[in-house]
Amino acid sequence: MTTPTTRELLEGAARACGHTFKWVELNGVETLCVPSLKSLACWRKWDPLTNMADCFEMETELGINIRWHRDCVEVWHGMPVNGHLEALADHNNDRKAARMYASTRCAFEISKGM
Repeated sequence: MTTPTTRELLEGAARACGHTFKWVELNGVETLCVPSLKSLACWRKWDPLTNMADCFEMETELGINIRWHRDCVEVWHGMPVNGHLEALADHNNDRKAARMYASTRCAFEISKGM
């Protein structure tokens, strides 16, 4: 299994959540944007890999479950056998970063089955 790129992860997660999205350049960086919750005419940055609020919104929308272990975080949708383990060490022991990556990866996998 190959590791998806950041772009693939974000696009897959957005699709899994049912978001319409587009890529725009903000301060010289390609950024995924989705329609604002307040107005479909406005767009907002959406990045569950770096924004905990976006990650929580995604986890809630998709029913992603989270279980903490001593050295990793486990996320799954449906049965735990369909889960993903993400080592804390791969994220400088940053528990939030590991959770956001694991949840976004789970959403990406959900989108592949759609």
